[in-house]
Amino acid sequence: MKTVEVTTLIANELANVVADMAPNWQNLSVGPNISEAEFFAQTVPDVEVYKKNAGQPSLLVTPLDFHHQMPRLKRVAEMAGAREVKNHCVYLPQTMMPFHTNRDEPGLRTYFTHTLGKAYFRWMDQEGNMHVEEDGIGWTGRQFDVSADYPMWHSIWTEKTRFSFGFLS
Repeated sequence: MKTVEVTTLIANELANVVADMAPNWQNLSVGPNISEAEFFAQTVPDVEVYKKNAGQPSLLVTPLDFHHQMPRLKRVAEMAGAREVKNHCVYLPQTMMPFHTNRDEPGLRTYFTHTLGKAYFRWMDQEGNMHVEEDGIGWTGRQFDVSADYPMWHSIWTEKTRFSFGFLS
């Protein structure tokens, strides 16, 4: 796990995506009100959980919106040295993404997130130690490798709206 810089060019491009998508996310209903305590009480599953099947209570931006934003997202991927755009999501207040690994899509992951309040990124290292990183308000960049040997269990919780943009190298 390492922190990566969110350059002004990347931040501006992604801020334009957030602004353009405002009509889609501003009127979404409130999240399921998962508390910070509930987030920290969750345990890592005993079996593999792929994010696509995790039943996450975060809300993915619709495929049409994803398609509409793809030229911008591809520019960001290029700026970040990534080969592929994996997702762009909006998490409503008091939501989380349960523990998952992305093992079904291995590679170097780069995420740029913009958080409007407190948010946590919780992950397990190769020795089984749990780590918690708090997002500051504004932009955060993270990068980690996912492989068959090291799937890297991770989970996210947010107090307020959080935007997440994922790329794969």
